[in-house]
Amino acid sequence: RRGRRAAMGNHVALGHMVNCCQDVSEKLGCNHESLKFDSTAKAVMNLHSIESWNAKSLVKENLRRQGELAAKSPLRNIKVQVGLQYIQDWLAGEKNLFSKGLDFIMMNHGWSISRDDFVDCCWLMLHDPKVKDYRDQPIRVKPEDKSDLYEIFDSMDFDRSGVLSTGEWAGGCSVFFKGNTEECVKAVFDILDTEPRDGKLSQKELQEYLKPFLKAMMPETAQALQPMLLKVATEKIFEEMDNTDKDNTIDVKEMLKWTASGHNIIDSLADLIDAKVYALWMENAKDNARRNRNAFGAAQYGNDMNGMNGMNGMPGPNGPYPNNMGPGMAMGAMGSAASMGSPMHNNMGNSPGGYGQQGPYNSG
Repeated sequence: RRGRRAAMGNHVALGHMVNCCQDVSEKLGCNHESLKFDSTAKAVMNLHSIESWNAKSLVKENLRRQGELAAKSPLRNIKVQVGLQYIQDWLAGEKNLFSKGLDFIMMNHGWSISRDDFVDCCWLMLHDPKVKDYRDQPIRVKPEDKSDLYEIFDSMDFDRSGVLSTGEWAGGCSVFFKGNTEECVKAVFDILDTEPRDGKLSQKELQEYLKPFLKAMMPETAQALQPMLLKVATEKIFEEMDNTDKDNTIDVKEMLKWTASGHNIIDSLADLIDAKVYALWMENAKDNARRNRNAFGAAQYGNDMNGMNGMNGMPGPNGPYPNNMGPGMAMGAMGSAASMGSPMHNNMGNSPGGYGQQGPYNSG
């Protein structure tokens, strides 16, 4: 029953509530350590027995499939700026007031797109005579290419919601269209720059871009951590990008510089999640082991005292127990024997692989 109550509280709503408390405390000028990420996330992990996990492994299959599909899809012949702009213009024309209102209610910033709409849009683009390939030639399409578009959508739908957010389709499609790193970054940046379109990204716009990728790296058992990790990841990556003028916005040059230095969104998020979660999980394991040792020490002391009472309180040599030893001494011995089953061995023996031992895929 206790486990069920704990599981029921392991929800993103808990993480949002913690973030709100942190925001309010910061505005009030209260920066106590107990309200910061490490302390609150550690408490949530301990409350719900959340263990560390390999974040990138949860999106490994999607990334592998994207590579396979990108090599054969006719989308690879369309320039990335042309392809992303076509999708955005199509969405702007197709979205009615109801759809826009629904996006607003669901707090979907930019332009979201469903699976069928994505396939319809891309199939139309591939047959649009105005759209040429990077050599200014008509796009060559085979009938089976349409079924591949459904798989392309699924490979980009990291959080398996059936709908691609702006960040998912803009970042994902840049893998399938033609373009070098600089062209892809500029094209994605233009799509993300929504409110207002001023050539700069706010922290809120960057967070909307990161949200589906981080969500895909979270197991069901760690849902309460999702909003908390999203906040700290956005702050960290935003600070890394905004390192030129520190004006609390990101321009395309800063994003290009960040990418050119060897960073990418997937690895940056996975590395942050793995490092933060593993460190806090280890702290909880040590704290729990220390509490178990202390509790065992107290229990053993009580058993030993019972043994002493048995020795001192029984009759002399002619009593029922020889050498004045009472039954309490046996209880004390049993207490000592129980120390062989140390809870620390169970906790540490069952622990997953440590950070930095996640396997070769981290470098791939």
